[in-house]
Amino acid sequence: MVFTLRREHVKALDRYMAESFEARAIVHLQRCFPEVVGEASDEQMRELVAYGIERSRSYGIDIERDVLRYIDLMCVFGVDFDRDPAQPWAARVLTDPRTEGSTLRTNTLMAAAKESLDDERAARGRR
Repeated sequence: MVFTLRREHVKALDRYMAESFEARAIVHLQRCFPEVVGEASDEQMRELVAYGIERSRSYGIDIERDVLRYIDLMCVFGVDFDRDPAQPWAARVLTDPRTEGSTLRTNTLMAAAKESLDDERAARGRR
């Protein structure tokens, strides 16, 4: 007996995988960023995750782990950190052709974010 994978099977599997990622991402955000997501409703959390998926994919970030790291940065720097003039490092990394590839781009983005936070802490220390 041969099992034939039909288009509807693939669609159902894709839907399941997307819903599974969404659920895991929400739990992660509630655990790691309670001060940011606070009292957000389930619908608001789903919208945040969906927006993060959409934004990250627009930059070629499409591996689950990398997408989640992108959403983490949204919680730290703001949902539109990639467009924020106060965070120029983000757009620079996200549009740099030398950082093509989901994981390379995300690793570079995380390093730039850490450097930005370190610079911010140093500037506060000088005040």
